[in-house]
Amino acid sequence: MTTSPLMSSPPSPPSPPSPPSGPSAPSVPVPADPAGRAGAGARPVGGSYDPAATTAGGITGELARLEAQAELSFGAELRILREAGLDAHAGPFVEIGAGSGAVTRRLRAALPGLAHTAVDIDGHLLAHAAGCGAELLVADGAALPLPDDSAGFVLLRYVLQHLADPQAVLAEALRVLRPGGRIAVT
Repeated sequence: MTTSPLMSSPPSPPSPPSPPSGPSAPSVPVPADPAGRAGAGARPVGGSYDPAATTAGGITGELARLEAQAELSFGAELRILREAGLDAHAGPFVEIGAGSGAVTRRLRAALPGLAHTAVDIDGHLLAHAAGCGAELLVADGAALPLPDDSAGFVLLRYVLQHLADPQAVLAEALRVLRPGGRIAVT
C-alpha cells in the first residue's frame, strides 16, 4: 500500500521561540485588558481566539502550531503578497493580528528594508516576536494608535473570523491606509 503525501505524517514543527527574558530583554508593554477582564492571569484576547486554549498543548502547543502553519504556507503567501504589490517600497507595512510573530519574522527576513509594524491585542503573545526587527504594538485592531493615511500596505491574516465586529477592524485598516495603498485579507 502506498501512502499519498496528503496522508503521511507531517514533520515535527520547530520549537517555538520563547520570549526573551532577563534585564536586557526587549519588552512589549501590555496595556490593561481592553475587554475589561480582571483577575490574576487574565489575558487580553481579542474575539474568539485564546492561544492558551486553542490546542491541547496550551500556549506551547499553540506556538508550535503557529510556527508550523507559517512554515507550510509562507512561501505561497509571500508570492501572493508580492503579486499584490508588497515590496520594500510598499510601506509602511502594518500587520494587524500578528500574534506570536511567526509570519512577522518571515516577512522581516524576506523584506528587511520594509518598515513593518506588527500589531496584536495580546501583548503576551506578541512578546514572542521580540527581536524580529518589526515595531511591536500592543493594540486593539479596532482602535489603532496610528495616524490616518500612514500605511502603504495592511495585512489581516487569519484575524477577521475571530472578531465579534470585523467591520470595526476593517474600518480602522482603511483609516490608516494611505490613498493608493493595499489591504490583504486572508
